[in-house]
Amino acid sequence: MAASVLQCSDQHRCEVPLKEISLDQLRCFFAEPYRPMAALLHRKKLKHLANHRFLYSSRPYKILRYEIQPQVVLVVKSNTDRMEIEFESCEISGLGGFEKTVQFRCHATLTLAPLLVSADAVASLRLQKIGVASVIPDAMLLKIGRKALRLVFARLQDRCQRRLPRALHQWAQQDGKTNESSQIDV
Repeated sequence: MAASVLQCSDQHRCEVPLKEISLDQLRCFFAEPYRPMAALLHRKKLKHLANHRFLYSSRPYKILRYEIQPQVVLVVKSNTDRMEIEFESCEISGLGGFEKTVQFRCHATLTLAPLLVSADAVASLRLQKIGVASVIPDAMLLKIGRKALRLVFARLQDRCQRRLPRALHQWAQQDGKTNESSQIDV
């Protein structure tokens, strides 16, 4: 008998207004994928791999009695006004017997516009009901899954609204100083 599978998914959108950052500056900042990735994620937990891939170890967080810690390989694809971030793989430690039965997927798109970055994310959790999971009611598992997705989106919202603008402004100030000093040297 095949194990049943439960799945829940959701999407989230946020717009990040950016004062004093031109579209050209946004394009330049996003041209090197490490810059926005380091702005959105904790720089010390982010490792740049080959071919616009990154390894990220999230800080632990609690869901019910579990303290979980995802470790994700992200793939970044970008063009002039758009950056896509896809979860290539995701391992979630701290779930005990559930670790091998849970799959997390996420796809995010950052779209650049004058004085604005729009962020759209779609995420899903998939659980195979085998072992311990087979005795827990579906409604309870789906409730936990939806709560986990809300926590993920809350983190993404915070990172987009607070960390991204701060990193962009710091980079723009440093870039401006670099351009000024290079013009003086000429």
